[in-house]
Amino acid sequence: MVNFKLTSQILFWLLVVVWIIFLSFYNIAFISNIMISDIENGIQSLEIRKGVNFKWLLPLKLIALKLISTICVSIMLISLVILTSIFKPINQSLWFNSLIPGMCSLFIYDLLITGFIILIGSFNKPKLLIGLSSFFATLFIFSPVTGAVTFILTNDTYGTSSERIAHLKDLDTIVKDEKNSSGLMMYLLQNIQELNDLNKIVDITEKAANESSRPQGSLSFEEIENVIKLGTSKNTSFMQFFLNVGLGLDFDIYLNNSVTFNWNTKFTISDEAKDLKSIWFFKSTIKDNSIGIRQDNYFISENNKNIIGKNQLIDYMKWLESDTTIEKINKDLKIITNTNELKSINKLIKNYYLYYFSQKDYYNSQFENLYMLFGKNTFDTKADRTVEETIYESLKVNNGQRLWITILFSIINDFYQAPIGSGDEIYEQIQNNDLKYMKHYLINPFTSFLYMSLFSGVNSSFSQDLYMNEFFITEAPDIRSAKILENPLASQNTEQYTSFEQRPIIGVELSKRVINTAYIYLIYTLISVILLTGGYFIYIKKIKE
Repeated sequence: MVNFKLTSQILFWLLVVVWIIFLSFYNIAFISNIMISDIENGIQSLEIRKGVNFKWLLPLKLIALKLISTICVSIMLISLVILTSIFKPINQSLWFNSLIPGMCSLFIYDLLITGFIILIGSFNKPKLLIGLSSFFATLFIFSPVTGAVTFILTNDTYGTSSERIAHLKDLDTIVKDEKNSSGLMMYLLQNIQELNDLNKIVDITEKAANESSRPQGSLSFEEIENVIKLGTSKNTSFMQFFLNVGLGLDFDIYLNNSVTFNWNTKFTISDEAKDLKSIWFFKSTIKDNSIGIRQDNYFISENNKNIIGKNQLIDYMKWLESDTTIEKINKDLKIITNTNELKSINKLIKNYYLYYFSQKDYYNSQFENLYMLFGKNTFDTKADRTVEETIYESLKVNNGQRLWITILFSIINDFYQAPIGSGDEIYEQIQNNDLKYMKHYLINPFTSFLYMSLFSGVNSSFSQDLYMNEFFITEAPDIRSAKILENPLASQNTEQYTSFEQRPIIGVELSKRVINTAYIYLIYTLISVILLTGGYFIYIKKIKE
């Protein structure tokens, strides 16, 4: 499976470094010719004799040089925009909102190294110009390393904002939109507490079985009954597991085919459960003709086709956003959802997959949680995958829809298990312009350049900013944080799902970025102008002499 994060990192830094190398040697070669070689070979004297004012020789040639380099960088950026639009990678929004805008830092680098070379070249010493300019360029070429040195040397421990908080902010935005007050997300959050009581959802009956034929590691009816029918917090976790793997409507099929559970126990979804609004949600969003390729299914084999394969995640999202589907959902669930809400939910789910879900060993960790409920500390991953192969054709919710529901309920479960207080300290430091926190990005000019390269996008989301923060080669302080607002009316019971009025959180507040990237652009521009101006006047003075 392609690691979207690693691939994006390598491609981004490769492009930045290659263009830094090009701009460095382009400027060193041509500016050294203009300032030194043209004097030594008499070209400058010839130009002056032809009536060109020597004070304008350097500025005019520099304008031509900068015009060419600016056009080259612009063509590269436009090409990236076109290619991204044509190929539409799954992380397309990351390229448009963060990566491509970040490459605009190359314009500033071009101006900065021009100013540095002009200053060094004004002393009319070729070896000094080439040596110092090459060293300066090398530091920027290795800026992914030199910029991260600050974080290593300061030896500070940084608090970090959980990716979960970022997605909770996106969920909070959907919930608080008045246009979605009678929509799909509110429907789920207002009815999900129905799933707390397994006695209303699952029926279990004991089957006749011979002890001598009992598979090793299998659970008896009594062991299962103790959790499902007699447990308290455990039975909630039991249902949570199946929601987290998209089996809310098919958990009986899985259990009846698992050697761990089916030795002397039969599972059925109760008649009472069929009238639950939460169950109606699963039924209403089933896509007809959703047959896909078995190996494209996330729960059988994790690969890129889980997203882009036939009837996988992207196809299912498109189907959900269609007018026909929205009309059906509204009719079945008696709600008023719309294309905009579905697009927002789909965007949330896709971002969760890209920036969090696909980076984790999600499937195995969920099954580990399930078995631990029954006191089993070990489990066979291969056996679970075998069950998935067996039940693939029997599932009512499958392929892209199952992955969609899996991610959706992972987000909802994060909502009910929100890490309250985890980002508060960083949030306050950033909001209060705490220099102790800001210094990490200010004391090292190469760190500032990295910051400019990574965070130039004005439309990047909190999720994308946290994701881009990981482009540093070592742990770096978060550039943004969030504060979770606890609900004073939150339920104090141990149930997994509460009523919407008693939900654990009532909002998520985002901090600003630790430093406004525009200020770094401004500082670099001023430094470049100072270097250019100083170098120019020294150069003119030496020519007069």
